[in-house]
Amino acid sequence: MHTDSTIRRKGGSSTNGTSKSPKRNRPTDGTSRRKKKGERKGGNDSADFILGCAFIVAFIMFGVWIVVLLGFEPDAAAPMDEEAARGVAAVEKVRPKTDEKIKSTNQYLMKKNKLTIAAQEAAKTKKEASIEITDGKRQSWEGWQPHTPSTMEVPWRKCIQKPNTYSSCRDLEADMGTAPPAPKNWVPDVTMLRRMYLKGKDENGNAWPPSLSDELCEKIGPNGGTFEDTNKDLIEIVPIQGQPLDRTEEQARKEGLTNGKVPPPDRRMPKIMCSLYTMSSSHASTIRAIRETWAGGCDGFLAFSTESDPRIPAISIPHDGPEEYNNMWQKIRSIWRFVGTHYIDEFDFFFIGGDDLFVLPQNLREYLWVLGDPEEDWFVGRRFKPRPGGEFNSGGAGYALSRSTLRKFLSQMEEERCKATQHTAM
Repeated sequence: MHTDSTIRRKGGSSTNGTSKSPKRNRPTDGTSRRKKKGERKGGNDSADFILGCAFIVAFIMFGVWIVVLLGFEPDAAAPMDEEAARGVAAVEKVRPKTDEKIKSTNQYLMKKNKLTIAAQEAAKTKKEASIEITDGKRQSWEGWQPHTPSTMEVPWRKCIQKPNTYSSCRDLEADMGTAPPAPKNWVPDVTMLRRMYLKGKDENGNAWPPSLSDELCEKIGPNGGTFEDTNKDLIEIVPIQGQPLDRTEEQARKEGLTNGKVPPPDRRMPKIMCSLYTMSSSHASTIRAIRETWAGGCDGFLAFSTESDPRIPAISIPHDGPEEYNNMWQKIRSIWRFVGTHYIDEFDFFFIGGDDLFVLPQNLREYLWVLGDPEEDWFVGRRFKPRPGGEFNSGGAGYALSRSTLRKFLSQMEEERCKATQHTAM
């Protein structure tokens, strides 16, 4: 048993409280750190080596930055081996062609990009112009319909008598309401009524066009009488059978045309645009009647009026001279210029007339279908010949131009021989 004081507690104290710390030889270099377990001799040398390497790398990077900042360039005149020289010569030989091709490609891409941007801007402008906006909420007037009572308040013949205050007669300005403003540079969507007709419903789910009573098939005189109705008499005398406004080309070929003729097998049924000249005072009466009867049978419809109303659609465009009957020619010139500018590539034939017409669009379409190609020159209407050499088609009855004829007129309409400055009713 050991009973001496050689057994010490942790911390260097003996069991009897007397310190017995033996003397140790301390290093003379100032380091008094005790080596950790597992530490090898030579650890300081490794640290010095790493620091040295880091210093060298930093020095090299500093030198590189100095070269970059000073704009160091390799010596262009340094000699090249033969193979490198041949490569440089080959590159220099094709460089002009390559540069020209790159230039041409860049020009093409720039031109294409400009055209694409222009097309996008044009489409955007046309789209914005064809959108009718009132209070910032309404985006389109497709499906709009004036107030129409479900039942007649009075017989139809009573509606002809003036003054009329019945909404069911469908000719009160109050039922139309205030026309919304047309957007700036507005180009109307003339296919709106056609889409409404084919859909068969307005925005509220009501039938479109509104139904008409069988009473209208009776004789109704100018003042609502029952004895004189020249319009009905003429319709019964002339053997005309009105075709459905939604008859397709397939149905027409299968069922046959009204005139008994057969359209060419390689010619599609033409698309027609119907234009009317009118005044804002007729929007609630004759224009509304046309809108709710035959206008939807045209592939495109637009009324040219003294005031614009995007709901109809009707547009007011400027023309030379006053707004009067004796200056109708200048108004017609402006109409054809507008139609030719905006719609000539969308339709095959272009029909124009006043606001007192009743047109059978499908019959007209089938007649023009058999008549000839729209790229041929056609000027079709009720021919008047008041004097030798003065033949013309009556504007009152309406007339149609083929696409080719309209193009030629537009190209020459400012010439004096086309009466560019004449102010007349014809």
